[in-house]
Amino acid sequence: MEKREIESIAVLGDKERKTCEEEASDIIRKTMENADGALGRGRVATVWKSERYENVCYKVVSDYTAYFESNNIYEEGAFLEELGDLSVKGVRTPELYFYLEQDGLVVLVMENLPAVSIKDVVFGAGLPNQYDEKTFWNDLCEYVQKMHEKGIFHRDLHFENIMIDAITGKPFIIDFGDSIKMPENSQDDPYEVRDRYSKSVTGRKQDDFECIEEVRKDFSSSLKRKKQK
Repeated sequence: MEKREIESIAVLGDKERKTCEEEASDIIRKTMENADGALGRGRVATVWKSERYENVCYKVVSDYTAYFESNNIYEEGAFLEELGDLSVKGVRTPELYFYLEQDGLVVLVMENLPAVSIKDVVFGAGLPNQYDEKTFWNDLCEYVQKMHEKGIFHRDLHFENIMIDAITGKPFIIDFGDSIKMPENSQDDPYEVRDRYSKSVTGRKQDDFECIEEVRKDFSSSLKRKKQK
């Protein structure tokens, strides 16, 4: 694919969509070969940054067997759609652009956030200047509470899925592969893991707020150690 100047998409129109479709073909090929150069790779999917648009990335599922326990691309995208209008003091999730189906694979085309993950900072990336510890974690908890009020539980808020806006220092939440939408007035435990077919309980996820507190403590300790060096 021809290397072109990187730009941002303000509105994703037909021209930009066609460019993304062309780029996705190359990304699917790279996913099948190896993950070198990927923005991130988990046990289920690989995420690639667009070479043309700085605020676009592609999520390609690389292990379909994981669908027995995790959400598929369409299910994950549905969470981004539902949370698209939820923003609490600047805290939000990536914007969903559209889906692509090519070569038997489904690609989620979404916003590449201008951010670094908690993990990135722990392992050497610069901490955004606007980061304020108390405000960051309070705002994140407030956002997650609003998610819960909508019936959405993330269930995987580890240090790779909590990001820091590089400009504002505000939190972002990504990766809804393990998330669940609970029916209104349900009395079931949202953190139970159930088999997709038998619906029997096979395990339990960690509470969202417990995860946040665990990551907060570890991150705070990491920052203190860095200052002491």
